[in-house]
Amino acid sequence: MLEKIIEIANRLCEVDDVELNEDTSIISDMELSSLEFMAFVAEVEGMFNIRIKERELRKIDTLGELTELVEEKLA
Repeated sequence: MLEKIIEIANRLCEVDDVELNEDTSIISDMELSSLEFMAFVAEVEGMFNIRIKERELRKIDTLGELTELVEEKLA
């Protein structure tokens, strides 16, 4: 699942020198604007057919944390 999320992140991330992994900060390491962040979340929601609430997003910093949230929603 992390690999699929990283695939989406790689398409949106404009920072060439960042190796994306579970510890990558979605905002600071990937340098996403708030609009790009929302587009990223929308793609993740679409890929896994889930809905992530705004209050849940406030707790997410890394790709690993996002992966855990997606796994919880699919369980």
